[in-house]
Amino acid sequence: MDAGIIARRWATLPQLEARQTKLRSPAVLRCVRDYVSGKRQSDELLTGMLPLQQNVHRVMASADLV
Repeated sequence: MDAGIIARRWATLPQLEARQTKLRSPAVLRCVRDYVSGKRQSDELLTGMLPLQQNVHRVMASADLV
């Protein structure tokens, strides 16, 4: 886990939506909504972007956020 994260929890989409202001990033809710709606990305999308912490801008630029 990243520094600053003290626990992991399972949550439903409605539970995440109710706590959206407390989530670590808006991307958390976006990723869950994308998954629930059937949107998937291939594993190769991230292969050239590792380590992710240093390439967040590239990951977000390639995401379908509209």
